[in-house]
Amino acid sequence: MPTGGGNANVWVSVPAVVAGLVPAERRRRLWADVIRITDAELWSWVVASGTATGARSFAGRHPTTRQPAGDAWALVGDACHATDPLSAHGITDALLGAELLARALAPALGSGDVEDALQRYGHEVE
Repeated sequence: MPTGGGNANVWVSVPAVVAGLVPAERRRRLWADVIRITDAELWSWVVASGTATGARSFAGRHPTTRQPAGDAWALVGDACHATDPLSAHGITDALLGAELLARALAPALGSGDVEDALQRYGHEVE
């Protein structure tokens, strides 16, 4: 992922059990080996570019779920339910949640049935 100034984020994902078997001091080597084996062109770019800040490990996180709507309020995206950021589903969930909320609320704004609309939205995203 390009980040500006010619830099990029390069993500490597391996099963947690594999990463857990590799001692912390060898994880950078694991990172390099995975890139080298799976994408020679990317590996060439990484070697030519160097590493600006080094490799970091992230073991993932357990998903969280919150009540999506209540009395005159609603949550969308990661505020409603957060998943592992490596999957990049957070922005998709946020955009989908915003669309579902807008579709639920639009007809209700003039009629005063906002609470029913929020309840329908909440059931739809759960």
